[in-house]
Amino acid sequence: MNFLHPTYLWALLGLAVPIAIHLWSKKKVRTIKVGSIKFIKNTNPKQTNTIKINELWLLALRLLTLFLLVLISAGPQLKTNGLRNPITYLIEPSLLSNNKLKSILDSLPVSDLRLLKSGFPKWDENSTKIKNHPPLNYWHLAQEMSSIQSDSIVVFTKGLVSGIKGMRPVVHSNVHLIVIDSENTSYEDILEANLNGEQAQFLSVISDGKKLAFESRSIPLKNEQIEINQQKDSISILLNGTRKNFPIKTLKPLEVLLVYKDSLSGDVTYIEAAYRAVSKYLDREINLKKVSEASGESLLSFNSIVWLSEEPVPETEATVLAYKPDSLASKLIELSSFPNMYHITRPLTSENIINEHLAEHIIKSLDLYPEIDKEALLYDKRVVDVEELNPIQSNRKNTAGLFETTDISPWLWIALFFILIAERFFSKYRKQ
Repeated sequence: MNFLHPTYLWALLGLAVPIAIHLWSKKKVRTIKVGSIKFIKNTNPKQTNTIKINELWLLALRLLTLFLLVLISAGPQLKTNGLRNPITYLIEPSLLSNNKLKSILDSLPVSDLRLLKSGFPKWDENSTKIKNHPPLNYWHLAQEMSSIQSDSIVVFTKGLVSGIKGMRPVVHSNVHLIVIDSENTSYEDILEANLNGEQAQFLSVISDGKKLAFESRSIPLKNEQIEINQQKDSISILLNGTRKNFPIKTLKPLEVLLVYKDSLSGDVTYIEAAYRAVSKYLDREINLKKVSEASGESLLSFNSIVWLSEEPVPETEATVLAYKPDSLASKLIELSSFPNMYHITRPLTSENIINEHLAEHIIKSLDLYPEIDKEALLYDKRVVDVEELNPIQSNRKNTAGLFETTDISPWLWIALFFILIAERFFSKYRKQ
């Protein structure tokens, strides 16, 4: 037997109180001298014995009452052998409509089927009607599998790269992963449209089992594929015989503030050249403002800040590219401990800005599509090899389900109820 609150068992020492009271009542009787026993009646020996027996029963019942109250407070749990399934099948919800998997599921017992999601709910017919499935965290779910009462677990999954997050977990369950190829192995769609002068820029996503790529394509507004509504707030493009509409977003020039000191004025030329190359590559205007002091500037009006100074960088929500020499750094541009700050670790030269891709790092720091970055997991169809997906198997066996605990407090309450009735009965009808 186990107890949820074993500290309460110390209250059993209180059983000594009624025992002490009982023993105290048995002390030697005081003798009172009287002049005559003429009016004193003789006592019945049987009645005296009955009183003694009743007192013992009352003592036992009251001790038992206290004992049960303490036991109930401690939360007694009875451990019994549990039932475990020989095998359990977990299916990734997005695979329920997969024709390859349907033929496999038809041959498996329905009672052994569960969904690969938090809590591992039972599979039913309504599960196949759900169309939108959020991205999964495979390794987080692998840690939860230890709660499944099963000797072996078989997981049917897509094995997406987007489902791998954090450290590879250590599991104590016997887990076997089976990667099922998705029927729609490739995905291509236009995400948004922007106006940039006399051209429309369309951002597309392309993904399959091996890659995830975003592509920006510019089409002149005079092209027959392009149509703009009368309100000038929507644009449509003709794709495969059908038109797809998008809300119009006008691309504004990117505002960049360059703060520099005379000691680093040589790096300014390379920074300017890099931003000119980025502007030409993106086909987007970039306004670069150079100042020697940032005290008079409103940092909120800039998308990005280049800080070529050894003075502390002011707090800002904009992306910062700051000069911070680091002889141990392996890269020219490194991400700092803050998500919106990058460090230039060495003085810029005509060689390292090309060999270490300064312009590419600047594009990354501009954060051109923050909304797309958040939704990238929804478009990612890349698949990882099953060996890379497997968690680390521990030699320790999973004991979930080997034992079951049952709360016996309700039964003790019933016993306490009848004991209290018996105690009241003996207390009322005892003969004094």
